[in-house]
Amino acid sequence: MPLLSLTSKAAQPDRRRWPASLVMSHQSYRRPARLICHHSGRYLTVEENNPVKLWLWLEQHDFPGFPDLDQRFQVSAHSGDHQHLNWSVPAIQGVAMIIAGTALLIGAGMLFTRLDQVASVLEEAAAKVASGAGALVALFLIGYGCYLIVALIAVILVNIQRRQVVGVAAPAPIERVRPTAGTASATVAPMSQPAVVPTAPRSSPAAWATSTVAVAISSQLPTATPQPNTVPAIGGLTVQLAPLRITASSSAPNSKDTQGNITTFVPQNVGDGQVDTAWRVEGDGVNQWIELTFVGPVVLREVRVVPGYAKIDPRSGVNRFYENYRVRRVRLEFDNGSRREATLEDRPEAQPIPIDNISSQSLRIVILESLPPPSDGRPYTPISERLLYSG
Repeated sequence: MPLLSLTSKAAQPDRRRWPASLVMSHQSYRRPARLICHHSGRYLTVEENNPVKLWLWLEQHDFPGFPDLDQRFQVSAHSGDHQHLNWSVPAIQGVAMIIAGTALLIGAGMLFTRLDQVASVLEEAAAKVASGAGALVALFLIGYGCYLIVALIAVILVNIQRRQVVGVAAPAPIERVRPTAGTASATVAPMSQPAVVPTAPRSSPAAWATSTVAVAISSQLPTATPQPNTVPAIGGLTVQLAPLRITASSSAPNSKDTQGNITTFVPQNVGDGQVDTAWRVEGDGVNQWIELTFVGPVVLREVRVVPGYAKIDPRSGVNRFYENYRVRRVRLEFDNGSRREATLEDRPEAQPIPIDNISSQSLRIVILESLPPPSDGRPYTPISERLLYSG
């Protein structure tokens, strides 16, 4: 089957003699065209980037056995029966699709409510995209899936890099305020949570690209800031302690609230300063524990515990505290071997457990007993918050 490649540049003819389809193609058609003609058992294949030049070339040459070849081409240009197109994507269009795909992912990132775990982020992103931009994502996947996948990998790497910790800053100095004459109590500012320092981007093109996306995403993401607490003085001096690390025996899986937002129950929730977040375990929680570790030994005078999920659903108004198990009795364990047991009341408030100046670098809170939920309640045991005081 002969193949003729045309590279000659014919002089511009009178456009009035061109078929209407070729006049339109001359203005907008930029992809390679292939013309295949069949006559009396013989084939002729001609390739040319410009269909106008192809038509002129056929008009100027005579092929034995292929009469009226130019008229055949005019018919094929209108009907498409003999014209085969080889599609290609220009470089500028590929770059535009990468930018569009990245912009879509950044928009999805703006809808994230939490970034506690990468798995939670991806799960929430899938739910948001599926509900709000499913058609657009499908278009990208069908036409330019490779560009979207590259952009998605870049955003995942940025989120992982953003969550790495290279060190923990030393706690800020504590402002000590001692009671003056005639004053029954004094307060001090609580310590801030240890700072999390993201890793510095590496000096490589990949790191530069992912850092650019990170700036756009992180500027729109909400951050959980611990709320300061005004603490009553104990013996003239009281400070609130922030642990270096919080771990637990287990954690219940994530869930969704009535508005469809992902809710996490990781151990860190008991130290974020918000009573409407919680660490939660499955079942009655007996013998489950949560442990707080400090930078060094600290002297503890009081521990306060919220013995349940102190949250009112913003949409349904349901009180989540009485819908779950509530912690009734706990045991406090210290790294020096000391232990203290305490009974808590069935109310969603921070309840104090006095401690006699125990020096320890860690504190483990073990659940010994819990109160069951109603028959239509939830089979989980949560602790919303813990407060540690030293003096």
